[in-house]
Amino acid sequence: MDAQKFELALEHLTHPSLISDFADDIITVLVRHAKDNDYTLPLAYYHTVQPSIKSSDALQLLFEAIARSSVLEAFEFSRSHADYMRRQLFHKLVSVVLESGPSEETAERAFELTSLPFDADEEQWFREYLESGEGKRLEAAKDTLLMRRIATGHAVASGEKGTWAILLEGFKTGNGGRAPA
Repeated sequence: MDAQKFELALEHLTHPSLISDFADDIITVLVRHAKDNDYTLPLAYYHTVQPSIKSSDALQLLFEAIARSSVLEAFEFSRSHADYMRRQLFHKLVSVVLESGPSEETAERAFELTSLPFDADEEQWFREYLESGEGKRLEAAKDTLLMRRIATGHAVASGEKGTWAILLEGFKTGNGGRAPA
């Protein structure tokens, strides 16, 4: 790893006979040296070795790599942690998806995020984060909240302002008042 030959190092580090004493350091190095948002190596290491992550820095880096690679996998990963950490990871997932900047890929990932089967806590965390928390500052916060309402079948009040509210009202009118399911 010192020579930055990460693929070769990974072959040796994932050998079953090795004890993963430095898993946090290995994940940190692999994530920080990932090129062009390609997190294949750190994720391959994590999934192969399945180490216990001890430091919050390594956990945050690993989670961000997972979230940039797969919204669903990051969502499931967040659910495998205690509530306090789970909430932090959930918020991180939302911010990673929405901070990517406007693109077709971001729109697809936002759709995937808003279509996830949130439990009651996650639903509340999602709304709070985008309405009054750190996520409120994100450019797509309001659109994402509306996307979630549409995905879950909750109607938009006709008095609400905004392009999406007008679009949804037009859609409902064109469907005889029925909202999309």
